Amino acid sequence: MSSILDALRALEAGTEAVEREPRGRIDRSLPAWKAAALLAFSVAMGTGGAVFLVAGSAVERAEPVATSATLPLAAPAPPLPTSLSLSDPPRARVMTASTAASATQRRPAADPPRPSDEPSVHVRSLRYSPLPAERAVELAVADARPVTLREGQSVGGVQVQLITPEGVYVRHGGQIFAVRALPPPP
Repeated sequence: MSSILDALRALEAGTEAVEREPRGRIDRSLPAWKAAALLAFSVAMGTGGAVFLVAGSAVERAEPVATSATLPLAAPAPPLPTSLSLSDPPRARVMTASTAASATQRRPAADPPRPSDEPSVHVRSLRYSPLPAERAVELAVADARPVTLREGQSVGGVQVQLITPEGVYVRHGGQIFAVRALPPPP
């Protein structure tokens, strides 16, 4: 860079540029021993890579070795009993909604026997909802004045356990009883 500045100064001054001899030429050639070392390193890396690839593919193709710890095959399932294999499949009778309704009307469910110490509980009105918080029942316990209760509330030793569309389940003395709601009078 100094030679360019010198040339520019000489042009401005009107004198000829003085040529300077280069300080020294940089030799960019590689010595023979370095070239040989580089070649040997490249050949070694190429050979090592090839051996690694061949060994890696050989490992993937290796068959598993059978050991003495292998489990025996499971025994076959026993055959079905002849009574099951010769019988017809189970059958069911399908009812329509109208025949199912008439069947329930013909056969009213019998109330289970009640113990003698059970108090007299009558459902005066019932308000059912899919949401338990909105369910309510008006109960008359032991001929007392009717009281409106929700699930979990109690009166006169009788606790309301569950309110269903058909009636209410109450607990008294450690036992749970079902009390049906009477249909409204015609």
